[in-house]
Order: sequence, then structure tokens, then C-alpha cells
Amino acid sequence: MEDAEKVFDEMYQRDVIVWNLMIRGFCKRGDDDMGLCLFTQMRKWSVVSWNIMISCLAQSLQDSEALGLFHDMLDWGFKPDEATVVTVLPICARSGGLEHLVAVV
Repeated sequence: MEDAEKVFDEMYQRDVIVWNLMIRGFCKRGDDDMGLCLFTQMRKWSVVSWNIMISCLAQSLQDSEALGLFHDMLDWGFKPDEATVVTVLPICARSGGLEHLVAVV
């Protein structure tokens, strides 16, 4: 990951795919804070970007943060896809937050 960070830092232009790869890398090594930091620095997100970060938080059992990010995703006008639903439904089940299901469905 250190080599990837060096290359990332030296890049003049970074597209959404590069950002997503870096965020996923930090999340996979358990550095949710750095993943979220990069996510907030992005100028342009994709549904994949949102899914990566929501999934990262969900895997760390940060359910309220994941649901908050899910609602931010909706507020920004992004439509949930299958990956979003697969991630958010278990969070709703764990937290008993059936009201969140309305946004998913």
C-alpha cells in the first residue's frame, strides 16, 4: 500500500477509478479513517465510490456512519444499485432500522 500511496501522491490527475482503488486499499487494511478522508477529498464520486465507503464502514460495524453515508448518497442524487442494497439491508437488519429500507426499495 505504501508504494501505491507514493504513486497516488505523485499523480497529476486522478480519475474516479484511481480514487476508488486507493479508498478500497485503505479499507481492506482496516484504515477506515484514511479511506473516509480520501473519500471526502474526491471532487467527483460514482456509485461505486459510495458503495466502497458504505461497505467499509459496515464491515467495521460502524452502522450509523454507514447509514448516514447512505443517506448522503441519496441526498447527492445517486441511485442505489444492487451492491448498495446488499450492503445496506444487513445494516438495517442489525439496527432494526426499517425506515431505511424505504430508501433502498
